Amino acid sequence: APLEVMDQMCENLGKNRANTAAVQGATTGVGGLLTLAVDIPAILGLSLKTLQDIAISYGYDPKEKTERMFIIKCLQLSAADIVGKRAIIQELSRYHQSSGSRENMISQIQGWREVVYTYRDSFGWKKLFQMV
Repeated sequence: APLEVMDQMCENLGKNRANTAAVQGATTGVGGLLTLAVDIPAILGLSLKTLQDIAISYGYDPKEKTERMFIIKCLQLSAADIVGKRAIIQELSRYHQSSGSRENMISQIQGWREVVYTYRDSFGWKKLFQMV
């Protein structure tokens, strides 16, 4: 498909998922701290699904290990501070060179851990402020 068609598909997907996220946030926001255990996995799942669908619309297979790890790096990049963003961008620039190394595998596990911790921390603060 032409790039314009793929871009339009992703734009429509983004609008649709933004509406879904708003409904999900409002639904779990009603429960306050009690729904925090549901809110974090739900938003992580929605983020992962959105990135997977974007990958599919551009012709990538999110079932491939390298594509899954790239998606996790994208999530990590979106939640990182400026120093972390710089490190992730440098890592992504040499991503294709070290796909099978042990260091890369450790980095990927650490990246997933950082994504989960960042989501947990940011949603914990949001729920605390909702409670107040």
